[in-house]
Amino acid sequence: LYTDALSCCESKLAYIASGLCQANSMDMVYAGSELWRPDYENSRCVQDCEVSNTTCVLPGGIVEDSATSLYADAATCCSTGLSYLSSELCEANSDPTSTG
Repeated sequence: LYTDALSCCESKLAYIASGLCQANSMDMVYAGSELWRPDYENSRCVQDCEVSNTTCVLPGGIVEDSATSLYADAATCCSTGLSYLSSELCEANSDPTSTG
C-alpha cells in the first residue's frame, strides 16, 4: 500500500500524467497543469488544459500520458519541442492574439 496517491502513481502508474493520475485516484476533476506542449499538426504549442478552459491562453486538451514533454511557457516549448520551426513563427502560432 502507498501513503498517498502521488507515491502510487509514480510507482505503479508512471505511464499516466502525474496530475491526472492523482486526480483520478482521489475521484477529483483534473483541469490540467496549464504547462505547454507541442501541437505538431498545427506547428504551435498549446496548454495542458481542457479546451473549454478560459484561464488558459491556448487550451489544447488534457495530456493523459507521461511521455508528453511539458514546458513552462510557449517560448521554451517552441525552442525545445518544435525546434525545427523558427521560434518567431512558432510563438506567433501559439499566441491566439497574434495577427501574423
